[in-house]
Amino acid sequence: VILLVDCSASMNAQALGQSALDRAKEAAKLVVGRLHADDRVTLIRVAGKPEEIFSRYQTDLNSIEESIQNLTASPARANLYA
Repeated sequence: VILLVDCSASMNAQALGQSALDRAKEAAKLVVGRLHADDRVTLIRVAGKPEEIFSRYQTDLNSIEESIQNLTASPARANLYA
């Protein structure tokens, strides 16, 4: 599974007291929560330049959820092609 999370400046937009980035993190954690023990995950932070958070396929669910929670919005716009 490859998770791409938009961390561009627009993800700071608030709706009902929650940022778009926080909603994206919750959605990513829901996906991770449905994985099986032998599933593998790659997490990519998409901002001015995509950044691979895991350098290899990750299997430790606690580590994955912590990495998702630690994602922050960038002041730049998202650019998948950088």
